[in-house]
Amino acid sequence: MITALLAVAALAAPPVPSDPLVPPLDEVDHPRYEDANGQPIDWREIRSLAAKSDARRRVRGRRLGRNVLRFSFAGLTALEVWGTVRLANRGNFFAVPLAVQAAATGGAAILLWTQMPGDRREDRAILLNGAESVLVKPR
Repeated sequence: MITALLAVAALAAPPVPSDPLVPPLDEVDHPRYEDANGQPIDWREIRSLAAKSDARRRVRGRRLGRNVLRFSFAGLTALEVWGTVRLANRGNFFAVPLAVQAAATGGAAILLWTQMPGDRREDRAILLNGAESVLVKPR
């Protein structure tokens, strides 16, 4: 009974205000972040701070552009491979340069897909800078 009352009292108590964040914010290791005082910061808090700047809009634009490129290169590679096979079945010599082109386009597509972890790190850095700009902005 007493523990239930204590639990209800703890829920009804106002939250203890945390110390204000002190820039610069630093990524220790995603999802661990700290401010200049070493106070840990949750990723959700960084995202909510970054929402007050244009950082989230920029990250969404970057992601959309990269995904359009990735799927475009993958689709073009498939079309070039299909064309190469069709030309080769007919005995057409132009299948050779088209095969070279398909290999180059496929290589670019693979490189676009494999750089995803680096792109995510850059996106997190943009959001972190956006959160810092909100903290530093004069009020």
